[in-house]
Amino acid sequence: MLKMQRNTGSEGPTHDLYAWQEFRLETEGMILTLHVGLVTWFKAVDKDDGTELLCRGDRAAEEWTMATGMTPEKFERAYARVHGPQEKCPKCGTQCEISGGMVGETILYCPSDKGGCGDYMWSEEVTDSMIM
Repeated sequence: MLKMQRNTGSEGPTHDLYAWQEFRLETEGMILTLHVGLVTWFKAVDKDDGTELLCRGDRAAEEWTMATGMTPEKFERAYARVHGPQEKCPKCGTQCEISGGMVGETILYCPSDKGGCGDYMWSEEVTDSMIM
């Protein structure tokens, strides 16, 4: 069984340097976590014996990619496909879709091709991000 989890948080406003996001992938034998924020780290925990591997800094995202077989961006797209966006357009009530903006941004939009108004909303608090 495979579990995917994405968490975001901040010690202040989400646009400041203290905003962070965490990607967690749990398999039958391992728990793999990538934390991206002021400090970036990757942690792999073996569920059987509790052995931990911790990597900090520039190599953390590379280690995550090697261990999971997917980049953080691919993880986000897969997570969004499973969970879907949770927001509805405040103007017309149509289910919003998500897209990536600049690094660290998430853009919610109301799809005009699906009967929506076509409005855009910018957000960093949405836990799902990016579509293909």
